[in-house]
Amino acid sequence: MGILFEINSNVQRLLSERARLKRELRTCPPEQVAILREKLDEINKQLLNLKESLPC
Repeated sequence: MGILFEINSNVQRLLSERARLKRELRTCPPEQVAILREKLDEINKQLLNLKESLPC
């Protein structure tokens, strides 16, 4: 049960961060768009890795 709690906590943290970055992306200066997109890509990769690590 502990591993599932840890995975869930990580997923929730990453989803919150992804939502924050998406909001920021709408209003950021053009020179920051590429940086924010890279961060979003990294978060999406981490979420995929967590999904694949689920014990089911």
